[in-house]
Amino acid sequence: MTALDTPPGTSPEPAPDPAVRHPLAPLTAAEVEAACAIVTASDAVAPGARFVYTALAEPPKADVLGWDGTPLPRLVTCVTYDRPRRLTQWVTVSLTTGSVVDVTDRPGAHPPIMLEEWFVDGEAIKADPGWRAAMARRGITDLDLVQIDPWPASNFGLDVDATGRRLGRGVTYVIDHVGDNAYARPVENLVVIVDRDTHEVVEVQEGDVVPVPTPHGRYDADSVGATRTLAPLEIVQPEGAGFTVTDGHLAWGPWSMRISMHPIEGLVLHTIGYTDGDRLRPVVHRASLSEMIVPYGSTSLNHWWKNAFDAGDIGLGKLANSLKLGCDCLGEITYLDVAMCDENGAAITIPQAICLHEEDCGILWKHYKMASDVAEVRRSRRMVVSFIATVGNYEYGFYWYFYLDGSMGAEVKLTGIIQTQAVE
Repeated sequence: MTALDTPPGTSPEPAPDPAVRHPLAPLTAAEVEAACAIVTASDAVAPGARFVYTALAEPPKADVLGWDGTPLPRLVTCVTYDRPRRLTQWVTVSLTTGSVVDVTDRPGAHPPIMLEEWFVDGEAIKADPGWRAAMARRGITDLDLVQIDPWPASNFGLDVDATGRRLGRGVTYVIDHVGDNAYARPVENLVVIVDRDTHEVVEVQEGDVVPVPTPHGRYDADSVGATRTLAPLEIVQPEGAGFTVTDGHLAWGPWSMRISMHPIEGLVLHTIGYTDGDRLRPVVHRASLSEMIVPYGSTSLNHWWKNAFDAGDIGLGKLANSLKLGCDCLGEITYLDVAMCDENGAAITIPQAICLHEEDCGILWKHYKMASDVAEVRRSRRMVVSFIATVGNYEYGFYWYFYLDGSMGAEVKLTGIIQTQAVE
């Protein structure tokens, strides 16, 4: 067996002044804060407008490929929502000049759900007399032990959709205590339509009463009891990881790329290249998951309308987990933090949101020569770039794989809890 021999990581970029960041370098918390402050201090949006998200306004491909180390304008797009006017706006600011350079109104376009809306809409539904009466008919009166999930409403051309309102459809679950697994006990045949702008209950839709399931469905270690026990599995790289990452630029074996997190799309990989001899061959300029749709097939009242666009409706990057060594990721791990903004325009950081690591991947190539009784083997390994997003009851794991033979791939893993339905 011969030792694995791979070419060193090669950057596709020039070696500029260290103080000059690459045009696609991920936004820092300070840059997010500064961009939102520029918008707030200007008259670009109305006072009190909410910040839905901020993202780097990526330079044109030609500018990136032709970059010679000279600083390019650092632009940030802030998506805002003016609730009184029901108006979504895209505001582009220049961090270079500290000014607003463009404001584009998006009439009729609804931004992704904001965290504050999710919680406020739930409380508005709980306060509605019609919903309370429907719950009482089911024998549920302790409303502190109720969870509301106000889903995206979707648009099916119904009369309620034609109003142009920013709507949600709320479904109900019962819990035994705070932190319990609500998805084990759905309240069936009860849907509440709520206006996200006014938090007004528009309609309560109720069908026949279906008993709420009684099993608790808890999944914590104390509840499930003994689990399968196997011998410990340890992944050790005594000389450390075989890759380097600097300001979002990853170099591993023959591969080179830039890594960032978009609030909607999640992981974005730029300028992916593969070193072939002395030549860095460009493979993909920009790779991301543009959308993920989850349609439900049930025709029942609680489910027929569930048609979630988990990226556009909610934002996969906004829901990225903080990953933990030994649980979400195993081995010689490098984590990347991600900067986002909250609805007030303050910067927040999701620590350890992106996981970088190598995995053994079996045999890359082998041949046994019978005449000489000699076997030649080359081991394979792959570079993994991943993150996990929690969208309500689901967890989605997003994995980009890069292999020594020049191939690459993407995988989405579904875990968490399935969307449940109560039946007679």
